[in-house]
Amino acid sequence: AFLLWCASGVYTVAADEEALVLQFGKHVDTKGPGLRWHLPYPIEVVEKVPVTRVQRLAIGVKDLGGGRRQQRSHESLMLTQDENIVDISFMVQYKIKAVGDYIFNIDAPEKTVRDAAESAIREVIGRTMIDDVLTTRKAEVEIETQELIQSILDAYKSGISVTSVNLQDVKPPEAVAHEFKDVQAAKEDKERAKNEAQAYANDITPKARGEAKKMVLDAEAYEKEVVDRAQGQA
Repeated sequence: AFLLWCASGVYTVAADEEALVLQFGKHVDTKGPGLRWHLPYPIEVVEKVPVTRVQRLAIGVKDLGGGRRQQRSHESLMLTQDENIVDISFMVQYKIKAVGDYIFNIDAPEKTVRDAAESAIREVIGRTMIDDVLTTRKAEVEIETQELIQSILDAYKSGISVTSVNLQDVKPPEAVAHEFKDVQAAKEDKERAKNEAQAYANDITPKARGEAKKMVLDAEAYEKEVVDRAQGQA
């Protein structure tokens, strides 16, 4: 029985893991990959943590498998600076940078990252116009959100490093999607009309200036001709 109890302390640490050895709940050692042994339970226990594995967390949508996705509207709907509602789903990728902090300072790591990510994206979107979110500022929103999530997690001393934030789907809510498309189409028509008018102006203005210059030169030539003829007659 004693030999079996001793043998129960044998464990394996995978290549992407680190193992924390806890003696009566106190952290006494950290082990790297390989075959290891610790004083069996209840003296020591081991917590294995995937330190090099990049973990992924989807916000605003739930992957049901088989290419099916379920919208999580309580996470994805948020208010922009110009008081429009936008529907956003995004992916947060993170890994563990400090095993001790990760184990001892936060109780539910995934929930902590999810709450921090949702808080950060709402703050960033709250100071961004809806047209910028949908078109030109997606990359800036991703960078600002990543930096804000990291600052929140660092304040918690979570031992987590956020590697990237990727906006996956940014769109108006389903209830107003058709109307929003109409508005966007009207804006595009307005821009097209402005561009056509500018192109016409760019075409006609040089021609008008050329005609004006030609008239001035013709007048000057006629003036010179008349003056010269008059001087000759005189």
